[in-house]
Amino acid sequence: MTPPSVRGRFCVYMGVFGSFKSELEEEIYVLGESVQSVAVAEDEMANEDDDYMSDTFIACTSDIRPGITLSYAQRRIMKIEAEKHENEERLRHMPKRAELEKELRESALSTPICEDSKGFALLAKMGYKPGMSLGKKKEGMEEGMKEPIVIDIKTCRTGLGHKTQEEEKKKQRNAMLQKHMAARAKTQQFLLGDFRKRQRIASVLKQLIGDIMKSRKACEQLDSRNGFELPADPHFWPIYKEGVEEEQNPSKRTRLVDEEHDDFIFKYPNGKFAPAEIQLNELPENDLIDRLDSITAYLRDKHLYCVWCGCQYESIEELSQQCPGSTRAKHEGIDDE
Repeated sequence: MTPPSVRGRFCVYMGVFGSFKSELEEEIYVLGESVQSVAVAEDEMANEDDDYMSDTFIACTSDIRPGITLSYAQRRIMKIEAEKHENEERLRHMPKRAELEKELRESALSTPICEDSKGFALLAKMGYKPGMSLGKKKEGMEEGMKEPIVIDIKTCRTGLGHKTQEEEKKKQRNAMLQKHMAARAKTQQFLLGDFRKRQRIASVLKQLIGDIMKSRKACEQLDSRNGFELPADPHFWPIYKEGVEEEQNPSKRTRLVDEEHDDFIFKYPNGKFAPAEIQLNELPENDLIDRLDSITAYLRDKHLYCVWCGCQYESIEELSQQCPGSTRAKHEGIDDE
């Protein structure tokens, strides 16, 4: 049998264990409810839109730290690159040696001689005072030199006077180039003017030949109506040439050409023989004008016809009143010169 003391202690232990068990079950229950409430709250927050201006979001983002290099070698490489970049920036902004020398030289030349120097004391004994000029006065200058002669330091390896010689050659080349361009522009202008003149002359000659051909055709038709078998002048009518073998076929007549040949004969439209003549486009302008004037005068006097009006008038009075004149220029409203 178990002694009474042992049973009493066992009962006490069982009572303490029971109370501890009940307290533990209560705490587990409370903890489960809190976990459930937290899960519900998280679900509600997940369903809502994120507020990027809220204190919670800002607090979370403010705790972001840059990444840390894991190895010593990487940290060393980053340090070397940073120092290299700093040195390059410092050297880039550092003035060059030539610029420093130039600044120091200009600063020294612009600084007047101090009165404590031996040179200034020697000049003072000779009567020099600050602000006075030195040296002999040149022509066109009221005073001598007040500033020291500017030092021109050569940086190139060419000889003395080479730069001046090159500048003189450059000026001569530029002058020759400008002269050549001016002459070329003048030549182009002359050629352009000559081309326009030749085009104008060619247009005038073409117009004269066209008027002569129309006048000759009109003269031949009007003379034929009046019963004339030959023209008053050999060149008042159109002249055709035809081959000797084709003399019996008048449908193969062609216009007169410039050269004369034994195999061709020349005739008028009515079949009468005609003298040969050179091609009209080979005649000078004055000869063409004379031919046109003679045919025009004949048509106006004999037939009261004007080739530019294109009609035959009933009387001399009607011709003189209604026809502008005996030239194309008068019909086009241009004064004859």
